Amino acid sequence: MNTHRITRALAALVVAGTLVSCAADAEPPAAGEREGKGKAAHQKRADRKHGHQHGAAKPAQARNHGNGGKSGKSVQAAGGGATGSTGSTEADGGPVAQPVSRPSCTTDASGDTESSGAAPSSVDVSRGCLRTNGAQLRLEASALGAIPARMPDRDTHLSYGFTLMQHAGSTIYVDAQATTGGWTAYVSRGHGQREVGAPAVHGDRIVLLVPLAVLGDTRRLQWTLESSWLQSRPLSTSYSFDSAPNGGAVRFDR
Repeated sequence: MNTHRITRALAALVVAGTLVSCAADAEPPAAGEREGKGKAAHQKRADRKHGHQHGAAKPAQARNHGNGGKSGKSVQAAGGGATGSTGSTEADGGPVAQPVSRPSCTTDASGDTESSGAAPSSVDVSRGCLRTNGAQLRLEASALGAIPARMPDRDTHLSYGFTLMQHAGSTIYVDAQATTGGWTAYVSRGHGQREVGAPAVHGDRIVLLVPLAVLGDTRRLQWTLESSWLQSRPLSTSYSFDSAPNGGAVRFDR
């Protein structure tokens, strides 16, 4: 089970007041499905356990991110989509066209994290994007603060997770997770998980590249992005998480 969902489940326990402390050397326990934000996390977990769709998304607001000076949240339900331009690469001595889709993006307002304790600004998501590039799927997350190259200790966790919801088939999770040794990325579906290429960190932006084959024949999907930070100390546990969009999901067409 990936660290993103583990830290998310621990944070939910803190919200419920049931998690008092974590031993400095303890490894986080296994957790369930990725959950929603704040106090609604427990209801979402119950809904998913019984196979129900979570309730309607709360109204979203637009945010000023180069889109006409609007402010607040932006839920671009149809953000990006159909395949647009093509690039080229060398194969067998000649150029071969590779499809490059238009990006599907969403923006997120600042200062809307669900937190307990002093959390870093890198957990406050500002933007997320998906696009295809040849045989790869490119996933990008941006934050309000610089994303660290590694964690300061084994009891501090930071991750950025993309949930890819197919219209027919299982949900796919793509997670970038930071450790004291740097960043790693995983793709999981059901009970299976495998490591993919290490993500690249560029200031306040992190980029993941995974094989497009993970989508199979799926041409259209809905996706969301969520950050998660958890820090355990002998007498306290601090957490923070943020999602984009803040309700609903974003459409992506290959």
